[in-house]
Amino acid sequence: MATMSPIRLTAYEWHGGGGSPLYSFASTGGIVHSEEHRVNLIQEIEKDIRWCDDNPGTEEARDRELLHTLLRHVRTAEVGVRIEDPAENYE
Repeated sequence: MATMSPIRLTAYEWHGGGGSPLYSFASTGGIVHSEEHRVNLIQEIEKDIRWCDDNPGTEEARDRELLHTLLRHVRTAEVGVRIEDPAENYE
């Protein structure tokens, strides 16, 4: 039984809906599709981090460091390269 990487799982847990950059990233195996997509991902992740900062003490705010890990990955990921095969990473 395969498990999903923490990076993809964080993207799934924090995406802003089916059309959001994070959802696209997570559902395709962790692909940054283009430089424009990277910019949109960074904006969405930074918005989520600000939410955590504005809501300390909430259960969700505990994901702040996971979001920072995701942000570091997105900033350095090679465009078009999957971090995982999306078809093999479900429990």
